[in-house]
Amino acid sequence: MLTFNHKKMQVWKLCLEFAKVLRKACTSFPRFETNQLSRECNRSMISVLSNISEGASRPTVKDRRRFYVIARSSLVELDTQLELAKVYGYLSTEIEMEIKSQLKIFVMLSGLIKSTK
Repeated sequence: MLTFNHKKMQVWKLCLEFAKVLRKACTSFPRFETNQLSRECNRSMISVLSNISEGASRPTVKDRRRFYVIARSSLVELDTQLELAKVYGYLSTEIEMEIKSQLKIFVMLSGLIKSTK
């Protein structure tokens, strides 16, 4: 199996772990949210991972940075969706604490964007 550059990136690895936490969180949502909020959360997380991956494979600095910015924007979108889940009472305290511990991903993406020159 090939080992692509993005798989060596710490931020990508953290996002992959966060995707597991997110899946756990979404399974606790009410059944009617399965096709709405849960799906949107998963789409956003997939977008974060995919854009980091695509950015890492781009040949120019401008392209890499653009995809990292998109990944960070998708993470902010996910944060809003999870905030809605919190407001609706769908997140347990345990899951909420696990999610909050992932804020470092935003900081890491911001650093990656800044350092991509």
